[in-house]
Amino acid sequence: MQPWQYIVLLGAVIAVLAFAMPRRQTTNKQAESSEQIEHVLEHYFMQAEQDHESLVQLVKETQQNSRSQVASNEQKVKQLEEQLLQLSRQLERQELVKVQQGSIEKGPEQDIVEQMQVTNESPEEQATTIQHRYKQLLQLYHGGKSIDMIAKQMQLNKGEVQLIIQLARQEEKHRA
Repeated sequence: MQPWQYIVLLGAVIAVLAFAMPRRQTTNKQAESSEQIEHVLEHYFMQAEQDHESLVQLVKETQQNSRSQVASNEQKVKQLEEQLLQLSRQLERQELVKVQQGSIEKGPEQDIVEQMQVTNESPEEQATTIQHRYKQLLQLYHGGKSIDMIAKQMQLNKGEVQLIIQLARQEEKHRA
């Protein structure tokens, strides 16, 4: 072989080695970077799994707390209902005792109704009595004043004013 062939052959070997060497290094770098990526992903998924487990635990604790709170509130409601029932029974007993003793005072509405029932007057005489007894009240009402205003001015309860007006209307109907 001639020397120039040796040089060409040597050059070809060097060229092949030159191409082969960087590829090996690139392949190694790619392998290392893919290993790093796998490691990072593995770490990320482990962290996500831990976060998921902590969230699941937190939800379970919250559910248990809410259940216990609901049970506690239901128990309190039952106790309050029992207390209310006891108090209403006590109040009924007290009112019954007062009725039996005759110490309950009648309201003004009851007085008016009883007066109408007790008297044996004709409807015209009763209307005249109501008209006469509450003349100012009825004048205010027919003058366009509100029931609230009449109650304040006459120093009566609103219900009492309404009852007087209703009784006056009924008597007017009977008279007509």
